[in-house]
Amino acid sequence: MKRRNNKVHSSLAKVRFFSPAGFMVCALVIAIAFAGLEALGLRSSVATLAGTNPMAVGWPVLGTACLYLLCYLAFIGLVPILLLGSIFLLLINLIMSSFRERDEHLSVRV
Repeated sequence: MKRRNNKVHSSLAKVRFFSPAGFMVCALVIAIAFAGLEALGLRSSVATLAGTNPMAVGWPVLGTACLYLLCYLAFIGLVPILLLGSIFLLLINLIMSSFRERDEHLSVRV
């Protein structure tokens, strides 16, 4: 069997988690998961957790409500942190690389 060379998969496989690109990929995955659950209309199942929807009783409804709530909290809490972390880490990497270039340039002159 031939392996397909998928450029998107190979570029995502090279991304390290603790990098600006890794943080952006994690934020994107969380956002896509939340958007998918929102598009499926699972917001209405969260009312079961508050006890306002007596018709929908059972473990499948509670499971989907918990899944939606988990994705919602991850979207509200983690995505901004991951985006800010990627920006700060990118700035730190740029500052550190400029210091390294300056040190290398000074050491060559001596």
